[in-house]
Amino acid sequence: MEDEVFIQIVYIINQLVSWLAALAIIFGGVVPYIPQYRDIQRTQNAEGFSTYVCFVLLFANILRILFRFGHYFETALLWQSIIMIATMLIMLSLCTSVRVTTEISTKGRSFTDFDWNYFWVWSRFVDYLQCVITFTLVAALLTYLLLDSVLFVETLGFLSVFTEAMLGTPQLYCNYQNKSTEGMRKSQRQQWMNSLGGFYMDVFISPILIIQPNSSRKMTEMKIELLLFLRAKWTTCATVRISNVGSDSAFQLNYTTLH
Repeated sequence: MEDEVFIQIVYIINQLVSWLAALAIIFGGVVPYIPQYRDIQRTQNAEGFSTYVCFVLLFANILRILFRFGHYFETALLWQSIIMIATMLIMLSLCTSVRVTTEISTKGRSFTDFDWNYFWVWSRFVDYLQCVITFTLVAALLTYLLLDSVLFVETLGFLSVFTEAMLGTPQLYCNYQNKSTEGMRKSQRQQWMNSLGGFYMDVFISPILIIQPNSSRKMTEMKIELLLFLRAKWTTCATVRISNVGSDSAFQLNYTTLH
């Protein structure tokens, strides 16, 4: 009798842990974007956040969902992709409205202009939505036609993980252009840097890293996120500028504070 009760308790605990882990997988990725959203909404300034992060996550998660039709994976990951897509659309909507409000130029740019120079810098949220829907329909049609092809399905999965591995690249480029990490939330950097810990566990704990399908993606993520981390740390240091005024030399210390 006691053994049966113990087994039931262990089973309940295992179920609770599994549910909590599933919830962490589903919602963990979007949590850092909540303070980012509130910060942009409060300051009405989206310059510190790259909308290409939304681009990467949108298309990576769309490809992941389509990949599931040819290669089954856990339902929690499916819901993670759906929640992430919704979150990125919300972020895009906010960034677009803020940019339209603060933009001096009144010339609108739309998706139907098909101007590559202004790709993903459109004036209306509906243009981003049109682009996402168009990509989804084309990719879904190709998946439907080539679903029996193992090569196509595996390529779909590879493109999904590779695109997601490049997540930090747009933000890194945005920081480089702005010469600052101002506007980039610490929680967002911490979330990206958490994968460094996961990669460490894979390298030093898992003896089968070489044959893991996600190892190359994690290596790429680690390199990009390390660059983001170093860039953030670098901009906290003091930079000394020497300006000559007549025959005198004045030294000025400038500090970049992170939000």
